[in-house]
Amino acid sequence: MRGDGRAHVNASIARRYARALLEACPDAAAADQAAAELARLRAALDVSPALRDVLFNPAFDRSRRQAVVAALAGPLSLGPLVRSLARLLVERDRFDHVGAIARAFEALADERAGRARASVTSAAPLPPELAPRLERVLSTAVARNVVVEARVDPALIGGVVAQVGSLLFDGSVKARLEELRRELGRD
Repeated sequence: MRGDGRAHVNASIARRYARALLEACPDAAAADQAAAELARLRAALDVSPALRDVLFNPAFDRSRRQAVVAALAGPLSLGPLVRSLARLLVERDRFDHVGAIARAFEALADERAGRARASVTSAAPLPPELAPRLERVLSTAVARNVVVEARVDPALIGGVVAQVGSLLFDGSVKARLEELRRELGRD
């Protein structure tokens, strides 16, 4: 199987688990809670190679991996739905799909709630009062509720770049300078 075929299979597996979890959520609040729990679980895996090694490696027996999942549930505040999913993933040797499942679940929950995520990149951290204003402006532009996820990239020099799905709004100083450079080059 080619590399991209494996990625497709993994994405398909992740979507199946994400869809099943979403169907088990009784309402949007439960789906948002499950998304937050999956994000915490994914973050724990991202920062701990030892945790990944135990949970992703079928060489460790299932009872040990189940015990690790049970031990994580309290500190990560995992609710019954995400705990059940985690146990199922251990049982089926698919815990290495947690990151992809979390991303797929977030996308499905957003779609169900009629919301979109905007990746907003700025040269410096956004002032706290700016994020709600950006959410309102972007929500109007894309005709959906928008949730801003802020990032910092000093290379922008100033301004903001916002991406909602395939739409890109580039108000960065860097983009303006590049545009000016192109204009000057035409003369």
